[in-house]
Amino acid sequence: FRNQSLESTPGPNSSENRPGIEVCEEPLCQFDLDELKLVAVVSGDANPVAMVEDRSGVGHVVRRNAKMGRQAGKVTSILRDCIVVTSFVKGPDERLQPNRQNLCVSTEGQ
Repeated sequence: FRNQSLESTPGPNSSENRPGIEVCEEPLCQFDLDELKLVAVVSGDANPVAMVEDRSGVGHVVRRNAKMGRQAGKVTSILRDCIVVTSFVKGPDERLQPNRQNLCVSTEGQ
């Protein structure tokens, strides 16, 4: 019996294969942000909470710093009727640039 060191080979979504880009394996990271709908926000507290619904109608509770979206974005702010999701993308100069997207409660049907 020889003692061998086993090295794991990074998978295709590994951060080793995408330097500077964070990989997210949370359930909400399998959706594009435009596939998610903000349905409720509970604010007025030091720790606001929001609920988003995926395309299947399943609700997900999110708090600040929750990861969501295929770009491994992070909820950076929860406002009265919107959440702000910030991801980082490479700009033309190959530097990471913040990309902020708002997901707001829809007033359709009201």
